[in-house]
Amino acid sequence: MYLKVDAAFGRAFAWYGEKVGRYPWVFILGCILVNGLLGIGLLRLTVSNDMQRLYTPENSRSTQDKKVIEELFVDRSGDAYFGYQKTNDGRFADLYVKSKDGANVLSDAVYYDLIELNSHITNMTVTDPATDKIYTYEDVCARRFGECVVDGWPFLSPVFRAAYNAGNVTYPFFLSPALGPINLKRLLAGVRNSSKYGIEAEYLKLKYPFRHDTVKLANMSSQFELAYLELMSNISTNFDNVELAYAMSVSLDKELDANTDGDVRMFSFTFALMITYASFVSSGGNCVSSRAHLARAGVLAVLMAILGAFGLVSACGVPFTNIVGIMPFLILGIGIDDTFVMMAGWLNSEYDEDIPRRLGATLRTSGMAITLTSLTDFVAMVVGIISVFPSIRMFCVYTGVAVLLCYLNHVTFFAGCIALHGKREKANRHCLTCLTVPQFDKMRESGASGCKVCLCAGAPAKTREASESICERGPRSVLPKFILLRPVKAFIVLVFMGYLGVSIWGVYNLQQKLLLENLVSPTSHYLNYSQWMNQHYESRFLVGLYVTDEVDYRQKSTQEELSRVVHAIRKDDSFNDIFYLSWLEEYKRSPFYDDSSEKAFISSLRDNFLLYVPRFINDIVFNPDKSKIIASRTYVQTENVKHNLEQGRSMLWAREKADSASFNIIAYVPWYIYFEQYVAVLPNTLLTVGVAVASMFVISVIFMPHPLVVIYITLAISSILAGVIGFMHWWGLTLSSITMIHLVMSVGFSVDYCAHICHAYMQAEAAGRHARVATALGRMGGPILNGAVSSVLGILMLAGSQSYIFSSFFRIMILVHCFGFLHALFFLPVLLSCIGPMPTGRGVNIDKIRVVPPLPEKNKNKGFNRPPPDDGMPQLTASKGLDDNFTRMKADTPASSDAPVNGGLSVNGRTAVNGGTSSEPSGSH
Repeated sequence: MYLKVDAAFGRAFAWYGEKVGRYPWVFILGCILVNGLLGIGLLRLTVSNDMQRLYTPENSRSTQDKKVIEELFVDRSGDAYFGYQKTNDGRFADLYVKSKDGANVLSDAVYYDLIELNSHITNMTVTDPATDKIYTYEDVCARRFGECVVDGWPFLSPVFRAAYNAGNVTYPFFLSPALGPINLKRLLAGVRNSSKYGIEAEYLKLKYPFRHDTVKLANMSSQFELAYLELMSNISTNFDNVELAYAMSVSLDKELDANTDGDVRMFSFTFALMITYASFVSSGGNCVSSRAHLARAGVLAVLMAILGAFGLVSACGVPFTNIVGIMPFLILGIGIDDTFVMMAGWLNSEYDEDIPRRLGATLRTSGMAITLTSLTDFVAMVVGIISVFPSIRMFCVYTGVAVLLCYLNHVTFFAGCIALHGKREKANRHCLTCLTVPQFDKMRESGASGCKVCLCAGAPAKTREASESICERGPRSVLPKFILLRPVKAFIVLVFMGYLGVSIWGVYNLQQKLLLENLVSPTSHYLNYSQWMNQHYESRFLVGLYVTDEVDYRQKSTQEELSRVVHAIRKDDSFNDIFYLSWLEEYKRSPFYDDSSEKAFISSLRDNFLLYVPRFINDIVFNPDKSKIIASRTYVQTENVKHNLEQGRSMLWAREKADSASFNIIAYVPWYIYFEQYVAVLPNTLLTVGVAVASMFVISVIFMPHPLVVIYITLAISSILAGVIGFMHWWGLTLSSITMIHLVMSVGFSVDYCAHICHAYMQAEAAGRHARVATALGRMGGPILNGAVSSVLGILMLAGSQSYIFSSFFRIMILVHCFGFLHALFFLPVLLSCIGPMPTGRGVNIDKIRVVPPLPEKNKNKGFNRPPPDDGMPQLTASKGLDDNFTRMKADTPASSDAPVNGGLSVNGRTAVNGGTSSEPSGSH
């Protein structure tokens, strides 16, 4: 079955290769034209960098809940703003203040610094570019009952200052007749007792929320945030008593863009590095047979694929996001690997054939190899499109199209370039000038210097060795002899078992979380802000319980059902079992409560209670004539929940209990949209990677339909993925919506190297497993090694990246390429040499052959004078001139084991010629 499939694909690629060899310019110019036209689509490139939309699951439960809630509860940031009531992130400017040298942040000296800071902020102005109207802080600040809201405003109040200096401020709650109740635990950190003032603290925070109740004001608030960021970057170091950490609502988005924009510029350096390396690897031979220009053409094919992919996908309306910035680095590695494989196929072809036939022979073997690996990479990207994370889908679309175009460019443009190289070489033309040059001997006879002979004379290569550089010849010469030694094989097995143990332990301990400070550079303003917030402040928040059905709140059954749900939610350790903020409970305790009728209930609530307790005005939604309540909300509070998994579990718990109510209750807080990723990442990763692995299995069955080969490739993929995931733990990475993208890519890459070596093994026309492995390593060892090195060089510039997206990509790709390379060149050859398949018609299994000594010369025409041994083993009759050939084959000589055997072999009466037999030989299958 395998041979039939291989032969069918081989004939198709050989036919196609001959066509390219006859008309190379048609394929070269056609490829350039198509990629250039696709590149025009870049004119429609759009950018999307909304972290909430990109890195959280699309159409998640929280997103749907948010839509329902925002239709019912209108934005009141312009007249009745309460921070805990907002249904989205909103617009704001945050400021954390730390006293220097651990001093008291509530001191008079710091107070005057705070007053100066507040003055700078509130005196800012921005200009509307459309109308040239100037907007002040008073125009854009969120308001509550006519006043601008500042969260932490007591620290700016002379009343609080007087109370503090008098030692009257209590912690964690301070009740002031003039200021009302103040929760200091939410605003202060590093609190300690003080004999003079009662308390001291090291950190305090201020928040300046902005309006977003209209589109115009939301846009101007966004402008004000940018002005705030610029202001703080200029004055943050101007104060003697405090250190500052600051951020705005979109700080993280801005920092991600800044980091990835800088790292994308590294691509130009990577491009130069790849050209240099590819040229060096292909610089063997002389000035006629050198393939350096051919290698550079391979890099050019990759660049055209990147251009075409960006243009095509942009034209289709898919936006560019920062994670897509790693695609060019990825495609460079994939493309250069294909380049080396195709050049190796060219070197393995017959040198005396005409160019079309030789290129057909090249694509017969190499075309199948790069088709298999490109298809696995492409399918891995297609599978990634099923992800619920928009960022992953965008990345997979861009990268999948680039992989496809890279493959097509190699079998058109680069194949045409190989044909032109072959014609130039056959015409004895110089690799740089394309002028005909004399042979070495003729130039030496003319008295030319050695340097001139080296640079200006040459000849077409007649053997593979004459064209290879040390980077290609070294692996082919060393690897088969080294790896197939018994002590080396035993050592490889032991190392592999240790690798599996370390990997499994790492998988078991891998954490699932995403630390925001990891996403920004060490010099980012957001780093200190995020670290101070996470290290010194608790992560407590109010979860709203939104009743979206029209119910009668005066009924005892309704009140009991609400109480039951609240009590059930507060049973969990992640929720405070005491706190409950409810307009209904407050109303029931007030003197205005009237449940004599529904009309009286609504009338007293609307006209009396809400006027007396206005903080609940946003928690109740009346119908247009205000005769019924159509929606309402109450609040429960979480405990200090900091771990991502615990936050996700807390969300699911609250949602489950809210869903159990007899009427519709939604448990929601704006943070839940981010918590969704902590719930979705693991199952989505398992689903996506699982489907990708299954797809690789199917592709292996189609292209290499041999049970053992399919099993070995699947085992190798699983082992590589286990290593990548396990070593993520040892390298300080976690499972998140960002690293999940890299794991999806890993599935395709884990197949590439292993598929190359297995395909070469199955195509080897050598006898015995050792000889077949040696042949496979001789043919593909160099391309695999050079492909791995080029892939690492392609991402090497990202080693020092300040972007978490790029740095995590670098680490995971290093793991993938290293483990894939080691599996392909060490583990799989050992496995194949021990229990590898022996496809019918691909040589004689020497391990099962008994050698019959040759007849004496005087009896050579008289036939055998003794019967063969009757032990069921195939017999080999050696004739004159055959002993050396057989001895070489039996010794598992790697590089030449696929050479024709002179004289022929007689196996059980059948003749074996050139490594094959006229009918099926004995051997293991």
